[in-house]
Amino acid sequence: KNSTVQRPIASLTKIMTGLIIAEEENPYSVVQISENAASTEGSIVWLNAGEEMTVKDLMYGLMIASGNDAAVALAEYNAGSTENFVKKMNQKAIFLGLTHTHFSNPIGLDTTDNYSTAQDLALLSMYALQNEFLMEPVSLEKYEVESESGITHEYISTNELLSEDIGLNDVEIDGLKTGKTPEAGECLITLATYNDDQQIITVVLGSADRFNDTENLLKWIDTNYKFTGGN
Repeated sequence: KNSTVQRPIASLTKIMTGLIIAEEENPYSVVQISENAASTEGSIVWLNAGEEMTVKDLMYGLMIASGNDAAVALAEYNAGSTENFVKKMNQKAIFLGLTHTHFSNPIGLDTTDNYSTAQDLALLSMYALQNEFLMEPVSLEKYEVESESGITHEYISTNELLSEDIGLNDVEIDGLKTGKTPEAGECLITLATYNDDQQIITVVLGSADRFNDTENLLKWIDTNYKFTGGN
């Protein structure tokens, strides 16, 4: 419904951020956190200026806890600045054929030129599924890491569906990304696996109850489709 309407997408933006990092960086490379990254506001994982963390640990903070500070740290490490990184995000969007998508920051902050559509986000997610590094953390409810500087960080997901029984026996929720801002409303991309082999992606934007809306979509799919094997 309204799948090609351009909307703000909040932290769903971080799928593109994570994708570029996953494709271009070594998971075990060490990143030094800048003052700029450490002072990022909003949803954060409490990084400290000068702290050193691996790309992998920052990726987990990005995708599990939706850390804005982790997004900035990774963007700066990859491209030298968030501005340069955003250019790469938009180039990647063009490469993937996301014709109704534009990014202005690696976080998903509300701006007039950070937007996408449900259709484009579904296509982006389908592409992202092929990257094992990016997909590793998206099904985790929580995760604890110790940085190279000896500081412990606990990441807790805001995705309630990861721990919730949605009443469908043969359906597992395996991710994928939450988002929420005043302009975007509640957003959620969900990866569900039916009968152990059929993967379904749902995209909910501008919702007042993203988890309930997604549950209704998954139940509708379960009622109206019969899977006959294969992907």
